[in-house]
Amino acid sequence: MNKSLFYGTSFAIITLSVLIVFFITREQTLTLNKQPLISVVVTSYNYEKFIDKTLKSILNQSYKNYEVVVIDDGSKDKSIDVIKKYTTKYKNFHLYTHDDNQNRGLIESVKLGVSKSSGDYVAFLESDDYWHKDNLLEKVKMINKYDDVFFISNGVEVFGESDSVAVRNAYIKRVKQLLFKDKNVIHPLQISTNFNPIPTFSCIMIKKEVLDNLDYNTTIPEFLDYWLYRQILLYNPLFHVKKKLTFWRQHGSSYNSIERFEKNLQNFDDFFNANNSVIFSDKLKLKKYTPF
Repeated sequence: MNKSLFYGTSFAIITLSVLIVFFITREQTLTLNKQPLISVVVTSYNYEKFIDKTLKSILNQSYKNYEVVVIDDGSKDKSIDVIKKYTTKYKNFHLYTHDDNQNRGLIESVKLGVSKSSGDYVAFLESDDYWHKDNLLEKVKMINKYDDVFFISNGVEVFGESDSVAVRNAYIKRVKQLLFKDKNVIHPLQISTNFNPIPTFSCIMIKKEVLDNLDYNTTIPEFLDYWLYRQILLYNPLFHVKKKLTFWRQHGSSYNSIERFEKNLQNFDDFFNANNSVIFSDKLKLKKYTPF
């Protein structure tokens, strides 16, 4: 081999190697400058056949500074037995129930989960869904990239019953068209029966101090997500990770099935007005964090 060619090739390889190391190190630095404790709240009710995969996906997260707060809402199946496999083995997995193991519903379960959370941020994962291993890591990168990140969502992969998947995929396509950048300003009045830019609880993470100041008294429990999101978005942008980091299961017994959604639409006007009365009055205790 010609010496000049040899040295030229060697120099190119070394230069490329240095650049690769530089960008890897830069990415790791971006990720690790801030490492907030994240509380993952999982509300559980009779999903024995799903929840093991849910909890395993949290255990396998590449970002490790987290705790898991599981609220079992009076399950009658063997969900608690599955949950205890994790809480007895891992110190950062915790199980809580309502008094006398009562079934109190989603609102009270979410409130209990938030109250038991000690993290800087709270991420939610429904007990029939699961996460990509980098779900928390990608959100922490967003926190490191921007100041005043209080509300984050991520891309969603839909799976399960084919009819529901087809409907949800059309909806997800609309979400992708709206959330095409990292920081998205969305007014609460844009969230209505026609469109909610956040498909599932399982793709969001919220600053704990924000959650502590929200009104949870929704008139339709199945629309708790709408009720909370509209309050937050009045004063805060929605940061969005485009990668598909949540796997959203579609099945007939889902708490947020299409059938339940359509059934509740007949009461949506009253719900919408009640939520507006909270948002646009002094009932909302949430302070303005981010100027627009």
